[in-house]
Amino acid sequence: MNTNISKIELLRNKVSQSAKIIELIPDIKIEDCKKYIWERLSSIGIYENDENSYDLLINFCKEEDVKSVFNELPIVRFRQIWNIFTENKQEKNSNVESIIKAIPIGQLSDKELLEVYSPDCDSSIVDELSKRSHERAFVIFLENGLVDIETSLRMLREARRRETPVNYKVGDALKRLYKAGEFPGLFYIHCPIHNDILLVDGYCDKSKLSWENVDYECMQFAKLALEIGDIDLSIPNIRQFISIARGEGLIGLRRDFQHTALIFDEKKELNVLPNLKIRFSDKTNVVDDPFGKRIF
Repeated sequence: MNTNISKIELLRNKVSQSAKIIELIPDIKIEDCKKYIWERLSSIGIYENDENSYDLLINFCKEEDVKSVFNELPIVRFRQIWNIFTENKQEKNSNVESIIKAIPIGQLSDKELLEVYSPDCDSSIVDELSKRSHERAFVIFLENGLVDIETSLRMLREARRRETPVNYKVGDALKRLYKAGEFPGLFYIHCPIHNDILLVDGYCDKSKLSWENVDYECMQFAKLALEIGDIDLSIPNIRQFISIARGEGLIGLRRDFQHTALIFDEKKELNVLPNLKIRFSDKTNVVDDPFGKRIF
């Protein structure tokens, strides 16, 4: 990375490159492609003039997070844009894989392990850090979501010898300590129809239907529509709703479910739309994870 270029500029460059991709799509006419991209990114917490947004996009955004706000783009074009967004991450992951292959995990230093530690890291890194810390909390994260390596190293040394506190003061701020495998700010989404089911890659195991590529606000709309009786639990009705949401978004839903649209707008104005996101932040909320022992 060129350190002479600010992270704000690096992110702007990625958006500019992505805008050129969208300009080439013949069936989509967008007057200002850069503005369109920034509007979509801001809906998931990535902002143009925010220094932290570059690191959040590169290190913490998942493909499905970003795809959910660009669901009107052809999938191949979206993947071109996703490759632009994650270019530096792919280089980083390649370096990480080289380290893991070249040196046994047990021979890596604490610092080397923390430098490659992330939600997407190999599960063997989580296991090794968990073993070295005796499963005690020691990881501290910076405001941009990256690991505070210096402070975490100090707390890892403490964790080897004794129990660690829940919080630790860093400068003037009180920071929470996380165990290996725990990450702040990650979440799952409840099925908007079956609240007892968590979506896995957008799939609801109860209805056997997928909400993939459906915008989050459309899911909130579905929750409201069910609550007021605009839709019911019958599979054909849910399938039709998903089809409209995926194809036309809120525009189509407002047209076909006008009663729900009125309530949706009222609740959105008051910032009280249904919350379908659930965060996992302590040991009581461990979930089965095919990628290793992560706690959210």
